[in-house]
Amino acid sequence: MTDEPLTGEGFAHMEKNWGRAFPDKWVWAQGMHLNRQRCKEPSEQQPDSPEVVFALAGGPLPISSPWLGRVASVLPRVWLVAYHSRLSNLQWNFRPYDPTVYRVNIDACHGTFRLTATRLRESLVITIKASADTFAALLCPTSTGFRKGSVHSFVAEAHIEAYMYHVWPLSHAGWQLIEAQDMSNVALEFGGQYRC
Repeated sequence: MTDEPLTGEGFAHMEKNWGRAFPDKWVWAQGMHLNRQRCKEPSEQQPDSPEVVFALAGGPLPISSPWLGRVASVLPRVWLVAYHSRLSNLQWNFRPYDPTVYRVNIDACHGTFRLTATRLRESLVITIKASADTFAALLCPTSTGFRKGSVHSFVAEAHIEAYMYHVWPLSHAGWQLIEAQDMSNVALEFGGQYRC
C-alpha cells in the first residue's frame, strides 16, 4: 500500500442494504461489457460507455415471522435479474412477481453460478465462474453489527445468452439465440449459507 493518491478514470460500486431482514443465503452478481473503441486524437476521446450490462440478486425470501419460518424451506427462491443491451436493443427485467420460471445451480466451492430465467417468449442464461482463490470475505450487516457473511470476487468471467421464442414461420418455430456475450471482471458474491 502507498499513501500517494491515485488518479484516473474508472468505475466504482457502492451499495446500501435496505429492509428489516437480511437473507440467510444469497447470490449477487453484476457486470458490463464496455465499448473500448478509442479515437486517434485525445481531444475526441469519449468516456467508456457500457454496451451491455447485467445485474442479479436472489435467494430464499428472508422470513422474519416464526410461523412463516416453518414453511420457508418449501417456498421458491426469488430472483431479480436485469439484462440491458444496446447491441440488440434488449431491456429485459425479470422480477419476483413476474410469471418467470428460474433454474439455478449454485456451487460456491467451485466458484460457479448458473441461472436460467424463462418467461413466455424470452429466456436468459447467465453462467458465471471465478477461481476460488479470487474470493475475499466481506462484512455484512447483522442485528448485532457487521460480521463476515459473504465472499466476493471482482474478476469472475460471465457468459450470457439471450433467446427469443419465435412462432412464425412454423417451420422455424422455437427458441432462437438473439445475442451471446462474454464479460470479464464481473462481480460475484455468495452470501450466508451459500458460502463454501
